[in-house]
Amino acid sequence: MSNKSNIITNIYSLPIELSNTIFRLYWEHKFDDVLTEILHPKMLEQKIKKFINTYCIRDRLFDNVYLHYLKLLNDEINTLFNNKNVISILLKNNNLILYWCKDIEHLHSIHIKLRRIAAFCISYSSQLRYNTFYRFQQLSTIA
Repeated sequence: MSNKSNIITNIYSLPIELSNTIFRLYWEHKFDDVLTEILHPKMLEQKIKKFINTYCIRDRLFDNVYLHYLKLLNDEINTLFNNKNVISILLKNNNLILYWCKDIEHLHSIHIKLRRIAAFCISYSSQLRYNTFYRFQQLSTIA
C-alpha cells in the first residue's frame, strides 16, 4: 500500500471524534486553497489595472522604464493560463479582461515576453487601443 493510504487507514483507526477533527481541519485547509485559486484571476486583474492606471497611462504611454514590470506581469498572466482549470470557467464567467489574453497569435509583431500583457492593455485601453498596440511594437524592439 502507498504511504497516503496508510495514513488514511491510521486516521480511520483513531477514535471517531479525533478522526472527524483531522478531516475537518484538512478540508478547511483545502477549501482555503481552492478559494485562493478561484480569487487569483480577479486579484491579478486588479493588480494589473492599478499598475497601468498609476504608471503607464497617466504620464507617458508605457514608458521604457516600466518594461521590466510589464514582463513580470506578462509572466504572471502566463502562469495563470498554465492552470487550465481556472481559465475556461473563471475568466469568462467573471467577465475579466484577462479572458482576452487567451488568444495572442494575432500579436506576432509584439515580442513573446510582452504578448499577454499587450493583449490585456489593448483590451483595457479602449480609445487608446491603436496607440497602445503601436507602443508595444516599439517596446518589442528593446525587449
